[in-house]
Amino acid sequence: MHKILIVEDVIDIASTLKSHIEKYEYECQIVGKFKKVLDVFQEIEPHLVIMDINLPAFDGYYWLRKIRQVSTCPIMILSAQMGEIDQVYGYENGADDFIIKP
Repeated sequence: MHKILIVEDVIDIASTLKSHIEKYEYECQIVGKFKKVLDVFQEIEPHLVIMDINLPAFDGYYWLRKIRQVSTCPIMILSAQMGEIDQVYGYENGADDFIIKP
């Protein structure tokens, strides 16, 4: 079964993503401790990461760089950041895709 790691601090958004994704028989885990994102990533070894940029403690760009040091796992940014520079910065830090939250 494919595993997806959701790194989103707004629990309503994270829960909605999880429930929709699990309908397609993917295994999802939501990160709860935002200072331990890399530890959780290495523990579950996901096939995909969905990550917000605005996170407590360290931002998503920080975690992109940390994950890229140990893995080539696809990372999709799901963020309210709408600027073109935010998208470019996301790609430069290792994101594979950037989706703007509605």
